[in-house]
Amino acid sequence: MIASYFRDKPDLQQHRMPASHAGEKNAVSAVIPSPAVSLSAVFADTFFLAPSLKKKKVYKACVLYICALTKYVHLEPASFRNDDRPFSTTARDGCIRFIEKVRQLSGIDDLEMVKIRTDGGSEWRGEFKTWIEAQQAAHPNMYTHTMTSGSRASGNSVAERTIASVRRLIGAHFRSVEADWNARNVAPNQRRYNWTDYVQLYEDRYNNNKHGTIRAKPIDAVAGDPPYAELQMRIIVRAAKRYGDRQVDRHIPTKTSHANRVLVIGDLVRKQTFQSGKPGRSTLQAKDSNKASFGGNFSSEIFKVARVNAASGNKQTTYVLSDLDDNEERGTWIRPQLLLTWPIEMALDMQIRAKLLQRTLGGGGNRGLL
Repeated sequence: MIASYFRDKPDLQQHRMPASHAGEKNAVSAVIPSPAVSLSAVFADTFFLAPSLKKKKVYKACVLYICALTKYVHLEPASFRNDDRPFSTTARDGCIRFIEKVRQLSGIDDLEMVKIRTDGGSEWRGEFKTWIEAQQAAHPNMYTHTMTSGSRASGNSVAERTIASVRRLIGAHFRSVEADWNARNVAPNQRRYNWTDYVQLYEDRYNNNKHGTIRAKPIDAVAGDPPYAELQMRIIVRAAKRYGDRQVDRHIPTKTSHANRVLVIGDLVRKQTFQSGKPGRSTLQAKDSNKASFGGNFSSEIFKVARVNAASGNKQTTYVLSDLDDNEERGTWIRPQLLLTWPIEMALDMQIRAKLLQRTLGGGGNRGLL
């Protein structure tokens, strides 16, 4: 009875996005690279790591690039201080090195990047943006750069998923080094794990492991074995087998459930509250990064979906909200930033039921059930 009571009271719901679980019910469509050629869809993102000292520079982050078709990965360590962010030069140079690697391995000297997807971080502006614009001018219809909107990189799923895998590789290697320290009784003050010394090792381990989706090693796939068209077909077949036919927003490529479905006009939602002043903590553990987008705090005030801007291309669905008096709020929101409460018809029905319950309790409100 208590569970039913809380389920019918939007104001008493936890201000968190419902937990997502893997499985057929909760998954959405995969990213299908098109055309079937290497670098047709590149995803990039930055993740923070524990400080690493190399050549008198402190590296606190790493920029990851991955080709969505071949799954080939490049890692670019980023060194910065508080006074020299954004590190857009590092992002630019890393992208250039990534393209050069793919060209060498594929044997296609004139291969160009078709499009790249990133979040809205400052590293993708400045020098990186200037370079992208120059490439767009030199190669029409190529080097298209799109960014995810909002505080969550929900549209950058390929990079986010790959970062999780790379973090596991880094963690496994660190544990092996730590075991060696313990075996040799190395003094604590002499234990220093500089992950920048092993970046090539991380890349090799990832690129030389068979990828489940394409059923091939990325190092072989980028070289055309199997052919690119076959890789694309394997991705399509795997997506159809795993995800099936789902009427969800494929431009929110994250695990989801009905509670996180695409919203419609009239749905009641809470807005995510952005935590400012948190650039991210350098750590080997993602859960300890303390990024501004980490966590799931939502407003106590309830809003209504006033307008829905449908997804198109790489742009995901966005929403315009209004208060319950139909006064529109400024700005647009994406699905991961909104916590669905109840459809408006159900909410109105619950308001009536709440009034009847209050009368039944003799004006004592809802305290009798708590």
